Amino acid sequence: MGAQKRLKAVSPTLAASPREHAARFKSELRDWAARRTPAGCELRLELALNTAEAATATAYTLWSPGDGFDRLMELARTCFEQAGRGFARP
Repeated sequence: MGAQKRLKAVSPTLAASPREHAARFKSELRDWAARRTPAGCELRLELALNTAEAATATAYTLWSPGDGFDRLMELARTCFEQAGRGFARP
């Protein structure tokens, strides 16, 4: 992916340990989802986690580093809003 390569080119830290960052992000995402779901409700936890992963991955895919970080956050918010509304036709 072009954006990923450009990010790694400007950030030696990202280039050095992408798996470590991905694992930490997923762990933090799981903690975020767990705080928003009732204890013992694995279906909701996994759905929240997978939805969040899909929303962030979609935003990242559409983002270009030249657009700036604020644009990445805007795309992520838009993805979360769409996921929250659902995909049924009005």
